[in-house]
Amino acid sequence: MKSAVPTLTVQCGKKKAAVYVETWLPLEVTQVDKQIVRIQLDNGRPIPQRWQEITNASMGASARDSMLLVRQFTQSKKFVLEFTPFNSPPVRAEFDVTGLEALMPQLTRTCWE
Repeated sequence: MKSAVPTLTVQCGKKKAAVYVETWLPLEVTQVDKQIVRIQLDNGRPIPQRWQEITNASMGASARDSMLLVRQFTQSKKFVLEFTPFNSPPVRAEFDVTGLEALMPQLTRTCWE
């Protein structure tokens, strides 16, 4: 299996939020344009979700309820995304989201107002 370092991106603007993880690896096909992933915040239990597949050069998946996830990030220190690359065993990508709560005033203006 090829190795890659996933990238977490959070974008806000025009009362919309987008959360996606670029995996730089093709994902296992689970449903047309949707990927079954598991997310975990801090030491909580992993929760299965269906994310939209990213089909550009960076590959990956994007959250369906990004607004909720952004709010959860502001109350968390760690975000884990478990996904399955094509023809490979499942992997975990761990991201440090510490400090995102300090950006909450700016996020509120750009994501929700």
